Amino acid sequence: LADEDALEPEAARKRILVMEENHAGRRGTVWAELGYAPLAKSLGHLASAARACAEFPLNGGLMKDFEDGYVGGGWMADEGAIQALAELAHAGHDSYQAVVGALRAFYAPWVDLSAERLQETAATEGYPGGRLSVDVVPEYAPGDCILFVDGLRFDVAKRLETYLADDGLKVSETPVWAALPSVTATGKYAVAPVRELYSGAEAGTALEPSIGGTGAKLSSERLHDLLKSEGWTVFKEATDWDGEKRGWCERGDIDSLGHKMQAKLATSLKDILIDISTLIGDLFGKGWKRVFVVTDHGWLLIPGEGLRKTELKCAVAEDKASRFGSVLPGAQVPHTRLPWHWNPNRFFAYANGSSCFKAGEHYAHGGLSLQECLTLRLEVRPGDEAPGKKLEFQLEPNWNKGCLTVFADGDATGMSLDIRTDYRDPKTSVMECFEEFKSVTKEGKRLWRGIVWIQNSNQKGKKVFVVVIGKNGLIVRYEPIVVG
Repeated sequence: LADEDALEPEAARKRILVMEENHAGRRGTVWAELGYAPLAKSLGHLASAARACAEFPLNGGLMKDFEDGYVGGGWMADEGAIQALAELAHAGHDSYQAVVGALRAFYAPWVDLSAERLQETAATEGYPGGRLSVDVVPEYAPGDCILFVDGLRFDVAKRLETYLADDGLKVSETPVWAALPSVTATGKYAVAPVRELYSGAEAGTALEPSIGGTGAKLSSERLHDLLKSEGWTVFKEATDWDGEKRGWCERGDIDSLGHKMQAKLATSLKDILIDISTLIGDLFGKGWKRVFVVTDHGWLLIPGEGLRKTELKCAVAEDKASRFGSVLPGAQVPHTRLPWHWNPNRFFAYANGSSCFKAGEHYAHGGLSLQECLTLRLEVRPGDEAPGKKLEFQLEPNWNKGCLTVFADGDATGMSLDIRTDYRDPKTSVMECFEEFKSVTKEGKRLWRGIVWIQNSNQKGKKVFVVVIGKNGLIVRYEPIVVG
């Protein structure tokens, strides 16, 4: 792998597939099960990304062709790239650099070329993301809850969809082009159900629309006030449905983590998605009928040297960010120039391909690419109960021995246990170890028994959560308990 970055994209892809053929068997060894084969696991994802890049070049056609190609499988290149990096959370520096070099050899050029061709097509055909004047607000009924996730990129949304389906929920998806520029200040308000109450100013550098009639610039707090004034319930944690209202909830700030962690974001996505899927399950438990997962934008993530630098001259720009700049009226720029979502008389210029107006960026958004602009809207409904959801669990603590026994009234084989101070966050675990569920007989009844030991640190008197985790990594059940 270390020599990959010296190859041309096609040669690099072919070499990855040869290596995958030679080394795939390593993922079936006991060492892989113990976590000692991160590079072999990463290679599988690299091969998936290489196949997608070859099958879906996304380098020409109409805007609908780009959409169909990406939805049809192009997104798997992004998924493979991000998963390849995620497998290396505890790998050595050399392994990480080898995978980064491979991604820069075949994945980064694919992202750059597809973005360049998409921009050329949008400049002539027009951007399909719509404008305020042609936006259609979806209809929401009492019992519907909109869950806003900042920066839920297409491929990450597909992974969330898999988690939800594995948990027994019914999920349908709708591709949605994000509002331009692809940033929270513009896009978040475009997916809110009260968008007819605001519009964009023709002058200035603000990216947020303004509340109609007042001129007050929108913020999250003002959006929440507007939602409440229109009869929506706004909350952060799962709240009981009152039988009448519709809900708005925000969770999983992927974007903030991306800006903070840059390429290391890949290692945190799984925990974020498990938290979101757990929240959705909790919402159905509280009586909500449907959950709509929406987002404002996606993002680009290119590890190693990051996104290549390009220039936008200050003489033609009022303001600029990583991937776009607000250009002066009539200014001519060597970049794709498109109108603002909230006002067609304001224009923004977008960095060519996957380039960036700022140096040193590995994670960025705001521009015009499939990764930043084509998102998914998920509609989630209750479905058949996931394995484990119908089980009843009984807790029997024995704090003198520092352990707690969990009995299940059905087959809990393959499930695991944890003790956490925050049931949603694996990083808050205070578990020492656990014994896997086994079939036992208790009082003449067949049960499945698991045992979990708490760490020796002083936890007495503290509230913790006993967490039962399914085979897919999702939380099946959690119960609060005070350590005695």
